[in-house]
Amino acid sequence: MKKLIRIIHSTIWWIDWVVIMVLSLIFDAIIWPGSKVMCRKAELFWAWTLMKLGGIKLDITGQENIP
Repeated sequence: MKKLIRIIHSTIWWIDWVVIMVLSLIFDAIIWPGSKVMCRKAELFWAWTLMKLGGIKLDITGQENIP
């Protein structure tokens, strides 16, 4: 059962990755050509969804030291 869950989880992760990459290419090339703001938003959404699907919790310490 655990192996099946891992396979399903990996499949969902890869589908998410492929869909978001294809959509970002379409949006970047056709809808918002050259818009760095929209590319950045797409990158953040992509990273956020992959982290949520992967069950990764990000805890940042020392942000005050970053210029």
